Amino acid sequence: MNKMLCYSVFRSLVYALTIVYVLFLGAILESDSSSYINLSIIATPGYPSFLFFFKKVFGQSSFQMHVVITQLLINILIILYVVKVFKRVFDITRFLLIGLDLVLLSPLLIPSLLVANRITTEALAYPIFILIIVLFLRGFLEQSQRYLIYCCIAVFFGLLVRTQLFFILPVFVIILLYQLYKTRRFKLFGIPLFLVLLIPILVSLVDKSFHFAVHNQFENTSNTGVQVAMIPFFVADREDYKVFEEKKVQDYYKYLYDNAVQVKMLDEYYTPKYGDNVYHYFHDNYATLSYGVLSLKGREFLHPMSPESVDAIIENDKLLTSMVIPLFFQNFSKCVDLYFKNVIHAFRGMYSFLFYLILLIGSLVFWLKASNKIAFFTAFVACITFSNIALVCLVEHSLDRYMFYHQWMLPVLLILMLNEISKRLSHTSASEN
Repeated sequence: MNKMLCYSVFRSLVYALTIVYVLFLGAILESDSSSYINLSIIATPGYPSFLFFFKKVFGQSSFQMHVVITQLLINILIILYVVKVFKRVFDITRFLLIGLDLVLLSPLLIPSLLVANRITTEALAYPIFILIIVLFLRGFLEQSQRYLIYCCIAVFFGLLVRTQLFFILPVFVIILLYQLYKTRRFKLFGIPLFLVLLIPILVSLVDKSFHFAVHNQFENTSNTGVQVAMIPFFVADREDYKVFEEKKVQDYYKYLYDNAVQVKMLDEYYTPKYGDNVYHYFHDNYATLSYGVLSLKGREFLHPMSPESVDAIIENDKLLTSMVIPLFFQNFSKCVDLYFKNVIHAFRGMYSFLFYLILLIGSLVFWLKASNKIAFFTAFVACITFSNIALVCLVEHSLDRYMFYHQWMLPVLLILMLNEISKRLSHTSASEN
């Protein structure tokens, strides 16, 4: 009884201190917070709609703290549910359960993240993501169609909040296809598979409808072009304008290139340093090239009288998107090299990359042979990690704010393994007695 009381008190203290810490820090605005607050065309509809509700209810001057309180509440409630599911599925001991609490709460406490405090999409995307993971685990391991459908609903809302969560879909599709092929149980796995494939279409429709209602433009969120053009443009040469046929596109490219030269934001200006590579130059100057050149200068070229208009943003986004494939193949080896360096940086080094690769292959083999729950979770963790990094590194530099979605999984895996060792040692000790 004393052990149970100590566990309850300590766990309550962990959550209480988290609440006090988050409330003490208050709301934190980032450079992109204004795009969500002002319902920008470059922001997906989920989070701006969430903020819009609070602005209407509490007013422009005081809504931010109410947002933080709500974000904190959502994060804590979902974390409590996630911990409950992990305890149910993997039978985790109380002592290790507190470790699970701390791991899942860490994005709320780490200074570089503070997801509940920041007026950014991470505040909702993180809890929705971990909810998606446990709903899928529960649906898969318990063979429950209901939880798989709940998972699909969570994915739908997650993508409306943050399109980065698209990296989940390929993993789900592969697993569901394999299970459908293996079991021939269409009702259990086929219907969720159909929903997973339908989700991007529904999200796009809602996205376009939102921007039509707000901006009178039936267009998807217009921020993709700036992101996907970064690597091909960074490694390009001035003479690459010749790959485009239209004179307007050629002039547009030369204008952007000349502006990038002025601020020295191209790979040709990288000077090799010990223990360094060209990726770090790309990483350090990403914002200057993406926003300062591709976005700002691109809009100025296309709409010199109204570069901040919705029309300018949309046209610039579409033009940059159309340039990606020609530039990519024109500088194929450079693009692939920079992309791979981005991936390795996201893994924090080659050894970590190889570790995850071995983890993926080993756990897949073990799961396919033994159908072990921890082996499945391990393979699932590795697949999610590779999928997230592969997607992010195509369009962004590998910052922690894009990687923390999967980083909690490895400590959780360690907890599950320690729990398994603890149970086996207890069983062995009981047998000897």
